[in-house]
Amino acid sequence: MLSNIALDYSVAPLPVFAFRLPPFEHAERVAVGPLFPAPSAGPVIELALDNADAGSTLTLLWQLESSGAAPDWWYRSTEGWARLPVLEDGTAGLSASGILRVLVPVDRAKGQFRMQARFTGAMPKVAAILPHAFSATRRVERDTFEPIAPGTIAKLAGLTGVAAVKQPLRSTGGTARETPERVRARTIERVRHGGRVHTLWDYERLVLGNFPQVERVRAIAVGDGLTVLVEGPAPLRGAVAAWLEARASPFARIAVVAPEPVTVDVSAELISDSDMAAIEAAVQCLLNDGLALEDAAGAEAIRAQVLRVLMERPEVASVERLRVSISEGTAAWRVPVAGTIHIAAIQGATRW
Repeated sequence: MLSNIALDYSVAPLPVFAFRLPPFEHAERVAVGPLFPAPSAGPVIELALDNADAGSTLTLLWQLESSGAAPDWWYRSTEGWARLPVLEDGTAGLSASGILRVLVPVDRAKGQFRMQARFTGAMPKVAAILPHAFSATRRVERDTFEPIAPGTIAKLAGLTGVAAVKQPLRSTGGTARETPERVRARTIERVRHGGRVHTLWDYERLVLGNFPQVERVRAIAVGDGLTVLVEGPAPLRGAVAAWLEARASPFARIAVVAPEPVTVDVSAELISDSDMAAIEAAVQCLLNDGLALEDAAGAEAIRAQVLRVLMERPEVASVERLRVSISEGTAAWRVPVAGTIHIAAIQGATRW
């Protein structure tokens, strides 16, 4: 019968391993440390692409439903994650739909080419990301033309080796054929600026002449730099900035930004027997499409324009009361945006 027992043991460290399976990768063995990798500081969009050879150019059409913060672009190299060189960003930092052109680095990791868009702010809502993207220009022999609806272009003439063509977006931009008067004016402008930018007038005329989709532009000297205000989407402003930098002095500091929007509220009382909806629509159209506030111009300047629109309408007998208020703005060039528009019909004597 066993009445006593003694045990002896020694302690020796043994390696502990865990296996982690990142996205798009094979399982990797992790020695010591956290079981899960540290999370990214913000949201990430990661793409894994086949047949993206090192040294080739990758074109991706980003179709967005909403804009977000500008991302940083990264790719998986043989040494880990590294910055991805961007050749052309037609999305202006994923603020609008457009084509992104990147160069596939020669030190890309084996297997699928992996790239990431890392955000420090809000991530855009992406409808689709389409590879092998390119833009096309349509030439028509008439003065008027309509935008091409999505899905209209189904094949390419004279181009072999293409299995399918997809047109996910409607066409944009375009301009009518120049009139003889416009050709003469452009020739005079060309003689004056010589295709180079020196004065504020040069900046404005060159932008208007080379970007027909820009309707209004203003150049303002700010300190030792220059601010060019362009009405249009972010990709258009990015294209204008790149175009100007290629023609300006290398010492010029140029910022191409959008004018500052300011909200305008209008309330009025009219003597009229007509429906006020059409009159309110006319005032809203004036504020959204027909005005730009220069420097010190404010509510009184807008009030005069609104009064002119009201008095020009035949259904308005008289304007009894008109009040215009404008939100605060500090920029040199501000663009009104229609706020609350309330126009009512009354009966009574004039109270000016």
